[in-house]
Amino acid sequence: LNPHVRSRLPYDALKDFAPVARVATMPYAVLAHAGLPVGSMGELLAYVRARPGLVNFGTSGDGSTGHLAGELLRQAAGLKMVHVGFNGGINALAGLQTGQVQIALCALPLVLPHALEARLAILAVTGSRRFPALPALPTVAESGVPGYEALGWYGIFVPAGTTRTRVETDRKSTRLNS
Repeated sequence: LNPHVRSRLPYDALKDFAPVARVATMPYAVLAHAGLPVGSMGELLAYVRARPGLVNFGTSGDGSTGHLAGELLRQAAGLKMVHVGFNGGINALAGLQTGQVQIALCALPLVLPHALEARLAILAVTGSRRFPALPALPTVAESGVPGYEALGWYGIFVPAGTTRTRVETDRKSTRLNS
């Protein structure tokens, strides 16, 4: 994403690195401030549609995966919302809790410790399946936005030109599987 949101980079993201393995994927949580009169993702969609351009959604920053997940939601559901990029997921969550934004899209692992907190409501997950630790929580797709899925992922990259033998040796020694 950096080449699309930064004007100068000391590297070429497509030419200077080679992928080795995907380590993990994670869904995001769609959260609402507890003061919002919504109790489900469907109600949130109706609330935002009734207030075009008046609802803010917070993420961990401009160009972050959460930002892209929010823009995809905005587009897929036909919503008019305003993005507020914070400096990190913790700050986006704090912005939601204090009412600076009405909605936030945050990495689910960041949100889990706050799942029972009264100042926010987790309405849906952005993955294609329900999250095992919160099986009652629906996906965005189940909640009225068919086909919606947005996941963050972590991977391992090496400098371009690293030999395949070296990559395979390192992969086996660390027991990473793609």
